[in-house]
Amino acid sequence: MVARARQDDFGHSLYSATASADRRVVERVGQIAEERSTTRAQVALAWLQHQPVVTAPVIGVTSVEQLDEAVASLGVALSADELRRLAEPDAPHAVVGHE
Repeated sequence: MVARARQDDFGHSLYSATASADRRVVERVGQIAEERSTTRAQVALAWLQHQPVVTAPVIGVTSVEQLDEAVASLGVALSADELRRLAEPDAPHAVVGHE
């Protein structure tokens, strides 16, 4: 974990209520990536393609390799079962940090 993540008390306060559920989602992404012999990033980006409210994901890349991985995610078609498995542990996040 990078130093900022360890020391970011404000960031921790924003996400602490859903940290356990978030961790389970991350673990599911890892399981599906391993089963498909692909990367977590590709599974996550493929999941975004199935979300009707996402019309244009913002992909911030800092290397050609990251761009290649984002493009490769277009070839990952998640099954209905995989989408269910990813949604199952998810918990809604309340809007925090704004008054």
